[in-house]
Amino acid sequence: MSEDYKLPLKQNRPSFSPPPKLRKNIITSKFVSPVLNRLTPNKTSFPYPSFNPEVGETLIEQCFKIISKIGEGSYGNVFKVQRNSDKCIFAAKVTKAPFLNEQDRNKKLNEVRLHFLFSNHNNVVTLHDAWEERGYLYLLMEFCKETLSNRSNRDHAIPETIVWKMLHDILQALSYIHSKEVIHMDVKMANIMIGQDDDFKLIDFGISNFAGEVNFQNMCGGDQRYLAPEIINQHCTKAADIFSLGVVALEMAGDFILPHEMELLAKLRKGLLPSNHNISPELSRMIQSMLTPDHTIRPSALELLKNETLIKEVRKYHLESCKRKINGIKDCYSKYIAALACRLLSILNFGLKFFTNVLFSRQRIPVIVEPKTPDCTPEEVGSVSNVISATPPGLTSSGIKDRSSKQLASAISTRRLALTKMTSLKSTSSPARNLKHEFSSDDED
Repeated sequence: MSEDYKLPLKQNRPSFSPPPKLRKNIITSKFVSPVLNRLTPNKTSFPYPSFNPEVGETLIEQCFKIISKIGEGSYGNVFKVQRNSDKCIFAAKVTKAPFLNEQDRNKKLNEVRLHFLFSNHNNVVTLHDAWEERGYLYLLMEFCKETLSNRSNRDHAIPETIVWKMLHDILQALSYIHSKEVIHMDVKMANIMIGQDDDFKLIDFGISNFAGEVNFQNMCGGDQRYLAPEIINQHCTKAADIFSLGVVALEMAGDFILPHEMELLAKLRKGLLPSNHNISPELSRMIQSMLTPDHTIRPSALELLKNETLIKEVRKYHLESCKRKINGIKDCYSKYIAALACRLLSILNFGLKFFTNVLFSRQRIPVIVEPKTPDCTPEEVGSVSNVISATPPGLTSSGIKDRSSKQLASAISTRRLALTKMTSLKSTSSPARNLKHEFSSDDED
């Protein structure tokens, strides 16, 4: 059911100014609290070994590095910090003002007790440690990506599958909290975190309390736009958290800016959706059931978790998430394999060049050498030529005829061989003398 009224859209709103810088002003109080007192029963040593109380600095200043300020609430500021011992990242919440009195201290310590009670749930932000120091309260929590409020202000077209996933996760957290008979009482976009694994987590138990012990004076610290109609009449039940979550789903799916005007809020508390929404019929019916004005017929968290459309959409979300992860792994491995292949090819190319150079360096390359004139004096050259051309002694024309043709052929071949050796000599120490010695020996023969 919808009525002819409209809500402004977030995409038409001007951009936000950056958060203020970290202030280091310390406010003093007359109330005396423990100097350093741990509030969570953790097994690790406290304070940290590197803490020195005589330095004059606080524990978070000595043992942590403050990186940036990431949020601000009604009671405190939230900082992104890094622990010096192991370089782990946390979110540290520090109260803006010190404890005013014992009653104020007990009220703020109640947040620590309740948060630590539900800290083991997957859809509740984990509280790692908490302590009070010099009247201030410190909470060390898991570091998440961002708040749902920041995501909604940045992304004006969030898919409905993400809205269904948010409803499922926060309903899981509320179901667990309600099973302990506790009412959160401050479910809003700013108190829903997006974890590192993209799960939605509930945070900030500052005004939470057990059912039947709700203090309506604390409700002034919450956002009035998310309050259920029964709280206006000072009747708070677990169903009030369901109404607030329905408002969050409407704001997220429709990209609306929740109004501060009482007339528009009254129509919203009657379960009337604005006419300018473009939400699917299934999600509209789900949100409308959560915005039922009568808290007695409003469905509980367990009943909403059994909704068939919710179960189907969450399965669809997980299937798409698995596909994205598989594709991401495939892309990662393909890039890795491609890089590895390029590396192997470069190594093979280098090895091929190296062994080629080694093989060619060991192979004998033939060198063409031009024939050189024997290194001898002109007189020696003339004497050699005379020896070659001269007729052996005792060998006359009549003698030649007397000699056998076999001896004549042997003498001619010997002279020709000597001439060939002389012309092919490269660099011997005394080539002419060797040749002269050979010819003299031949002549003697």
